[in-house]
Amino acid sequence: MKGNIDVQEERLTVRNGILYYGDKPVGESEGKNGFSQYYFDEEPLGNGANGITFSVTHKILGVKQVVKIYFPKENEKSVSSKAREEARKNANTALAGVTAVIFDAGEYEYPCKLWYSIMESVSSYCTVRQWRAKREQFFPSNAKKFAVESEMCRSSIHASLNLAAGFLKTVIALYEHNVIHGDLNPGNVLWIVDQGTIDQELSRLSAHSYSVLGELEPFCVKLIDMGSSKASEAETAGAIRDSWKIYEHMKSFLSPIFTERKQKFADWCRFEMIETDECRAFGVEKIIGVRKGGKVRWIRPQEIAGDFFRLIGVLTLAFGMITNEEEEDDPIVLETMDKKDFYVLMYGRNVKNGIEAFSFDSMSVLQKLNKISSGGNWINWENVWSAYPFNRIDISPVLNAKKSENENSCDWV
Repeated sequence: MKGNIDVQEERLTVRNGILYYGDKPVGESEGKNGFSQYYFDEEPLGNGANGITFSVTHKILGVKQVVKIYFPKENEKSVSSKAREEARKNANTALAGVTAVIFDAGEYEYPCKLWYSIMESVSSYCTVRQWRAKREQFFPSNAKKFAVESEMCRSSIHASLNLAAGFLKTVIALYEHNVIHGDLNPGNVLWIVDQGTIDQELSRLSAHSYSVLGELEPFCVKLIDMGSSKASEAETAGAIRDSWKIYEHMKSFLSPIFTERKQKFADWCRFEMIETDECRAFGVEKIIGVRKGGKVRWIRPQEIAGDFFRLIGVLTLAFGMITNEEEEDDPIVLETMDKKDFYVLMYGRNVKNGIEAFSFDSMSVLQKLNKISSGGNWINWENVWSAYPFNRIDISPVLNAKKSENENSCDWV
């Protein structure tokens, strides 16, 4: 049975750029429409636990913005304090580079009571949900066998790695400010494009001939619709949801690598996806965690995000080496500098020196990993390196160095 809010959200429609509730335009009163400066896109960006978001275009400025609508909960006469608190939290300018910051909020009374917030403008964007829907259209090789020698596969993985890096860079910055998002669903993750439409950007990326991979330059990603609760139990639930959603996003971003392969993304992880009685209460299908002493220990999203960023860095360097190598049958032997780079990415706590193929933004993220307790422990590196095409690289010196780390027997670490 649907709740009161679900029914209300279903009655929100857009006609000719105007937001309607039922058959009446939303506004201050009859004949006095709200949001008069905006043109609403017909389809909503997404539905969250607390409301529904729409993409709008400012009629005078021509810029894109995001409007979120909240309804009073059942038995409430006005919009809950939770919605107001969420709007205030999203207005934090310290997170301006991470979130789409709210700059306006208010209330309309007609034809029903609702609360709204308006987020900052961006030139053009698409949600990760929209990216997933368009992905096969622009990168048709994703539905076929993954072959690193294919230019289309290289274009696809270039876009996937840098979008994944942009997403992780953003959530890590959020956690650096001790903020949990709590609702990282694909509709709340925006890929920001500086010029043109998202279709034009995807056409450019898919048409570009990446003869060689290996450079990591994270795409610009921002988050919307952060949860509001500060209570410890709710914050724990939000963190558990973040861990699960980060895993789901990474599984999707890297899915082309696993097309028609026996190995799955879960095989690259050293944690479990565990079903518990609390999953429903936390709003997740499974909990990202490990079993210890008969109990489930959930893993903090900071650690998950940091370790996955390490993984993206490793894959980027590996693809660079593989696509630079002309002889496909010969194993790739690592130089001393390559060994050090891989060791630091996989295991290093303090990343100080730059990696030539990584952008400044990428290095700034790597230098935060120790602060968020990322040590590479949640990645099953042996399984990563046993998978095609990474098994072409002889990574044994790096794996052996980790094993002998405590004995100080490696002279290049």
